[in-house]
Amino acid sequence: MTPDTQAAPARTRNRRGEGGLLREDLLVTASRMLDELGDAELLSLRGLAAEVGIAAPSIYRHFPDKASLLVAVVERSFVEFDAAMRAARDGGGDDAFGRLRLACHAYLRFGRERPAHYRFLFSGLGLPQEAPEFMRESGRSAFDTLVGMVEDCLATGPGGADLDGFTVATELWAMLHGLVDLPIGNPGFPWASDEAVNDAALARLRSSVKPRARRRRTT
Repeated sequence: MTPDTQAAPARTRNRRGEGGLLREDLLVTASRMLDELGDAELLSLRGLAAEVGIAAPSIYRHFPDKASLLVAVVERSFVEFDAAMRAARDGGGDDAFGRLRLACHAYLRFGRERPAHYRFLFSGLGLPQEAPEFMRESGRSAFDTLVGMVEDCLATGPGGADLDGFTVATELWAMLHGLVDLPIGNPGFPWASDEAVNDAALARLRSSVKPRARRRRTT
């Protein structure tokens, strides 16, 4: 069966004042379907209604069209993406570079394990050209998490004073995005481990932040 025709058990009608529960159920289910289908083009409102167990017109009380549904799914995905990086960071102990390393690994895992969501976050395919302000804020919040971790790393040594946290974070983001996105279009290339490439880049950053060892004078 296709998502449009698959039968699902009828959903129990919400009591008065519980409409927000249906909206949340729709978002959770749409997010899961996007992971399973792998392409937003295959996600339809009729298929979503069947999966949740409601009549299709009930969706329009919360999302007037598919684009508005996808905007809300992207907003939810950005929150989850940011939370994944923060959780990994918080498990990294006292070493700033160790925390950044774990957060970058979480970034890479998200891209590998949830490619459809990742493409939405950074391409906006299928979304309105003018993204709502709250969605831009969520994306910027995730980037600010990365900037904060980079600035913590730069503060660990005198060499960090010569580097700009925003610029370094942008370079790191570009590298991480490339590690996720390039293999999709070039699967036949013998890619090195994305985590190994990331760790090598962070090792170079750590080296640039630390003071250079002074050579002893010979007599």
